[in-house]
Amino acid sequence: MSDQNNNATTGEVLDFLKEHMVMREDFEEFKTNTDKKFDSIEARLFEIQNELQDIRKSLEALERRTKEDADAVSQDIIELRKRVDFLEAQVQQLQTAAVKA
Repeated sequence: MSDQNNNATTGEVLDFLKEHMVMREDFEEFKTNTDKKFDSIEARLFEIQNELQDIRKSLEALERRTKEDADAVSQDIIELRKRVDFLEAQVQQLQTAAVKA
C-alpha cells in the first residue's frame, strides 16, 4: 500500500479545516445568541409559572366560594322546608277544625 493513497497533503488538510472549522468569534457569537434565547425562554416560563399559580389561587377561591354558596343555599332550603312543613301542619289543623265546626 502506498503512503500517497492514505495521506492527505498539508494543503488538503488546511483546506478542509478552513472549510469546516468554526472560528472562536463565530462560536462566541453563537453562544451569546443561544444564551440570550435561553434567558428569554426561561423568563417566559417563569411568567407562565406565575400565571398558573395565580390561576390556581383563583380557582381555589372560586371553589371555596362555590361551596360556601352551595352550603348556604342548602341551609335555606332546609329552613324553607321546615316552614312549609309547619304551615302544612297548621293548614291541616285548620281543616280539621273547620270540618268539626
